[in-house]
Amino acid sequence: MEAGDCRIQNAVYRDGFLHAVFTHKAGATQYSAIRYFRIDINTLSIADYIQLSQAGNYYFYPAVGVDDGGNILIVFNRSSSNSYVSVYYAVKTGTSFDADVLLKAGNEAISGTTPPYPWGEYNGIAFDPVNPSLIWMAGMYPFGPGGYVNSRIASFKNTTNITFSNQIIGIGEAGGNLWLDVTDTIWSPETRELSIHSTHQIKTQELFIDWNATGVDYKHLRWNDDAGEYILERTFTVKPQDNQTAQFKELDKTITVQNMLLSGGGSGGEIEFKDPWFVEADGGQPGIFHRYLSPFTPGAGDDAFYRGVFLDQGSPNWQPPYYTVRVPSPQIIPFHGQDITWYFLGWEGDQVQFQHPNQTETAVVFQSNNAEARAVYKGHLVSNTSTATAYNNGRRLVQTNDGTWHLVYSDANNI
Repeated sequence: MEAGDCRIQNAVYRDGFLHAVFTHKAGATQYSAIRYFRIDINTLSIADYIQLSQAGNYYFYPAVGVDDGGNILIVFNRSSSNSYVSVYYAVKTGTSFDADVLLKAGNEAISGTTPPYPWGEYNGIAFDPVNPSLIWMAGMYPFGPGGYVNSRIASFKNTTNITFSNQIIGIGEAGGNLWLDVTDTIWSPETRELSIHSTHQIKTQELFIDWNATGVDYKHLRWNDDAGEYILERTFTVKPQDNQTAQFKELDKTITVQNMLLSGGGSGGEIEFKDPWFVEADGGQPGIFHRYLSPFTPGAGDDAFYRGVFLDQGSPNWQPPYYTVRVPSPQIIPFHGQDITWYFLGWEGDQVQFQHPNQTETAVVFQSNNAEARAVYKGHLVSNTSTATAYNNGRRLVQTNDGTWHLVYSDANNI
């Protein structure tokens, strides 16, 4: 039987690559082999060049197909001195092809001399237009006496079931929705059959407000126990049993971030707060600073829209994501009817931890409810009384022996 020449017998394009196969001579042997290659059409370079062969066997008339996961399948004929022409296929899911799989064994010898059989015309492959994870293949094989030939048609899919769910940490199933590849709405928990190695986008909802009438709000914290996967939408490549779990955590509504004005007392001015979990109006999560009036109480009072913050994020090793606070210095804050210039001294607080307490910008961890972070400011010439340097005030006018006058003051046990 003729195995054909080395012209390309089948080619298919997918996702920027051209896949093709042909029959050729296996080195210095008398046997034929199959050569598969993949061309990057953007660079016009060969990305793969792989031979399918086995000593003592003839490989011929291949056809190649690619599913939506990038899995490559070749259907072909194979024969030897002790096996009839049969239909095989091989799958490439990684860097090389797996072992040949017998699809249908031939059970009769066949000769191409009288009459000349057009072998290979009915070998072919194509992916299913309705289910792109499914590949259909056909191959010829001899059967019965008299040299009859038949075709074997079969399908192949390299898929796995993936369960998508929303889970509340410490409680369990939350319900709600997720969205697969933008348009496929999933009701948690729900399973989809996906091609292994295919790439998809999964998105979850941001909040469960008053979940199950408990009075508690839960917000999306992370995916699959990975703190770095905190964005609502993530891209994943399918692996066997690689379930996608969106995890939610309770929000605390009792924390406060504010400026503390020494000497003047009270709180005023502005606070900047960066929340990596904050969802902007356009749905993005760029993790940028937003400016609020001091005191800022996310989840309560004038800031009730914020719904609250997570506790214990970033502690103890300052691994992101975490919250960040920032204040300007100097900052003009009105006091007793005047615009007073206030200078930043440092951060202090209750039930909070600062990464850089002496800098105007620092990461912060809120460690329990009612936690409070304070930016301490000292005002310049805060007093509005003519007796500011009287005996019972912190300021003094001092004349040294050389006749020079000095204005000094005491504050926080410092001169």
